[in-house]
Amino acid sequence: MKPLSWSNKYQTGIAQVDEQNKRIYDEMLEIYEALSAGMDAEVINEMVVRLSSSCRVHLLVEHLVMDSCKYTTDEGHRNKYEIFAANLDKFSVPKQLGDRSGMMNDFVDLMNWYLSHIIDDDVQYKQCLLETR
Repeated sequence: MKPLSWSNKYQTGIAQVDEQNKRIYDEMLEIYEALSAGMDAEVINEMVVRLSSSCRVHLLVEHLVMDSCKYTTDEGHRNKYEIFAANLDKFSVPKQLGDRSGMMNDFVDLMNWYLSHIIDDDVQYKQCLLETR
């Protein structure tokens, strides 16, 4: 199973959010490629920690944008990110990586969820922001 490719359809039109979404996708792709290449679990753990940090910053920025346009489903958005973060944490345990194929498939699922989230959720608050300008 391979991850979906990045495309312009994932852009919200909010420059800072778009840059962060792309960076997060690129970091996820690096982890996928590291898993594919058989890199050491410790290296992958460091990559996951960096990705987790990028996601926390991104969530903060998104919520500032949402607050600026009084987006009403902010809490639901936060809950989805908490689930995402919990799933991401599964890959940060420094241990010997056993079933890499299974881990890669799980990681692809996580990547694809993230891209779907951009289209399904982030685009909604884009509309809110545009309506308040």
